[in-house]
Amino acid sequence: MPPLLEVTDNTSVPPSLPERIGQARNKAVFTGVFRNRFDANAVRRMYETNRRCTLGSPGAIQIPQSELQAVVSELDRTLGKYKSPSTGSIGNMLYFLKGSSSSPRLPNIEDYAKILVLASARIGPYRVATLYSAWLKGEPILLRRCALLTGIKTDGKLYPVAGMHLDTLPTSSNDFPTSLRINEYDFHEQQFSHRAMLCIDYLTDSALYDPAAHGEIDPMAPRREDLVNPSLAAVSMESFCRSMSHLADNHVDWFIS
Repeated sequence: MPPLLEVTDNTSVPPSLPERIGQARNKAVFTGVFRNRFDANAVRRMYETNRRCTLGSPGAIQIPQSELQAVVSELDRTLGKYKSPSTGSIGNMLYFLKGSSSSPRLPNIEDYAKILVLASARIGPYRVATLYSAWLKGEPILLRRCALLTGIKTDGKLYPVAGMHLDTLPTSSNDFPTSLRINEYDFHEQQFSHRAMLCIDYLTDSALYDPAAHGEIDPMAPRREDLVNPSLAAVSMESFCRSMSHLADNHVDWFIS
């Protein structure tokens, strides 16, 4: 059994939460915008091969009521300060980064349970429970911005400074990181294979918030993005490429970000 996931307000995420989410995931059916129906294994395969599984609404995530309520009861014990007492809605800051009708800005607790079940189909229930535990502490969302470079390859992953990663993509898109989403209609995978990928880490707003305390949040307003390493604010893509050109004795430039 995994260790108890602690939060800072004398509340703890029950160790049974990953199991509850996993059971709901295994019995869930996910319906795409074209009415195609997928089980969790199919969603996982699409995620691992960078194919999109676009859902139409939280109603497109169908979970037997007993399994859904088991997850809801676990969440209801810990979501107190992030749930509106008048409407029961939960402030979901992830909506402002990657939101859609399947991840609404103010879900009720059942819809939020479905969001976590969908996430567990992609990255596994224990990883979801770990993230949820951090979000309950008010921790910010980690956002990684990436740029593909030409003229350089690395021998393994490099970490030049804190908050920066440099790695070379494999030759096949099947082995690309799942976080790298490529629009197959705009680019061919051959344009990406074996290019160096530079990533910079940012911290954004907390993943959960109290809707009543925040009032109306403008969905079009820019979100806060703070560099994990503030010293990187002085580094531009052009200056980085110039430095790498000197080190590699080869012209290094950025291809796309």
